[in-house]
Amino acid sequence: RLDPRWSQMLSVVLIITMTSLSAGLLSGPSQQTLAYILIFFWGLGIGWKWTTDRMLSAAIIPRGQNAEYMGIYLFFGAILTWAPPLIYTALNEADVSQQIGLSSLNVFFVIGLFAYWMMGNYRTAVQAVEGVFARTDESNSSGEHNNIELPGNSEQGIRDSAMLE
Repeated sequence: RLDPRWSQMLSVVLIITMTSLSAGLLSGPSQQTLAYILIFFWGLGIGWKWTTDRMLSAAIIPRGQNAEYMGIYLFFGAILTWAPPLIYTALNEADVSQQIGLSSLNVFFVIGLFAYWMMGNYRTAVQAVEGVFARTDESNSSGEHNNIELPGNSEQGIRDSAMLE
């Protein structure tokens, strides 16, 4: 069985392959049937990537930090999604061949594939996150509390704030 990291990398390889084939094989409106076949597999790769991407991200986020990490994930997703279409549009407006413009998208996919490759072992990451959960649960069940002292909660903080009033 494939772990989500390998599944994600395979989906990106499928997208790179379909982008390359589309750029290399499609040259005009007479190839409509071929375009539909390539688009089917392109869509399969993109749908596969989207589902495993979120599942992979959610699986390795430490408990209690879901909002922060998903916020970071969504922020960078929103920031980076404009770059490939901008480059394609700039190349198209500069009268560069659409095959080259389409192929330029593979640069982003290859960078993403490299990032997934450098990510490390998925099972190790999940075990590390679960190990953090187990230690947190053990300390909470033994009566210990993870109290965080805020500046206004200490006696000195209370005296200081009373002096300001």
